[in-house]
Order: sequence, then structure tokens, then C-alpha cells
Amino acid sequence: MGSMRQKVVSVPPGGAWVQGLEGHADCQGWRTVQIVSPAPVDCELSWTNALGATAPLRFSVARVAQVCVVGSRWSVRVQNPASAGQPVRVSTSILHEKTDTAPVLEEHAPAAPSPTPATHAPPAWSTALRVDTSAQALAGTLVELLDAEGVVRASVTQVGQPLWIPLGLAASVRVTCEAPHRLVWRMAPL
Repeated sequence: MGSMRQKVVSVPPGGAWVQGLEGHADCQGWRTVQIVSPAPVDCELSWTNALGATAPLRFSVARVAQVCVVGSRWSVRVQNPASAGQPVRVSTSILHEKTDTAPVLEEHAPAAPSPTPATHAPPAWSTALRVDTSAQALAGTLVELLDAEGVVRASVTQVGQPLWIPLGLAASVRVTCEAPHRLVWRMAPL
């Protein structure tokens, strides 16, 4: 097994439990389990370690949750109390290796007919941003960090973009891209 596993499941409305992610390893270790959802969901986390199987842990996730367990087997189930279906991303990673465990919030943007700037307010507790887009759109993508008065304080082309763009005190982010793209907001660790 690699250091990180991830699965996106479509959770229908109505309260039926859906298997999110399950796995096992040859030996127990510290693992972090992360659940990301655009709307509130209920989760059930079970794991097994040297002491035996645990009783399932049930909790609600508003948008992002991260739980750390010691175990060799784990299972996450998700339930949607809302009236509309939604995608939920469940991931797990081993903590004995250098692993990035900060929660993220994803925002998808559709294609634009021409490179049109779109302004986004950083979510509360976000510390950095990454913009993912197609290889063809890399050269034409521009990310600008604006202060509270709308003055551009930093500008990064997609080609020169580091893995994460620190937000600092940016009040808004303006992204110019004509291709469909995804904004990935890195949140402060829980």
C-alpha cells in the first residue's frame, strides 16, 4: 500500500450509508483519515489495532474533518442527510512517512469563452492556494492576490506557480483562465 489512498464517492440523498474507503496494512501505524464534502454529511469510522476492533465512531462533518487513529484496518462509511446527492472525498495516509496532512477545500470553475478574470474570497482558515488546470491552459493562467482595497499585491503565472501560493493577508484572489480549472484551498491544520 502507498502512503496515501483516496476515493471520491457519490452519496445519494435519503440517509443510506455508502462505503467511502476501506483498507488494511500488514502492520498497525498512525493513520490520518480526512473527509471533505461540499455540504454536511454523517460519517462512521471503524478501525482495528493490536487491542482489537473498535466500536464505530460516528460524527458529523460540516465540510472538512480529519481524524488520527492507530490501526491496521480501517473503514469509513458516509451518510447524506440532505435532500440532494453530493460527492464526498475520503482519504487516508500513513504518518510514519513525511506526509502532507493539511485539509483542503476544492472549488471547481467551468470553462470561459475567453480568459475572463474571476474573483474568489479565500475561505476562512485558508493559508495557501493551488490552481489546477489542463496543460494547454498553463501559459494563459494568471493568479493575482488582492488586498482589501482591490490592489494587486502579488501576481503569479501558472507556469511559475509553486506547489502552493501562500495567501498571507490577501482579501481576495483573482484567477484568469479560459479552461476549466480547480482551486484547491489549503486550510490551516486542525
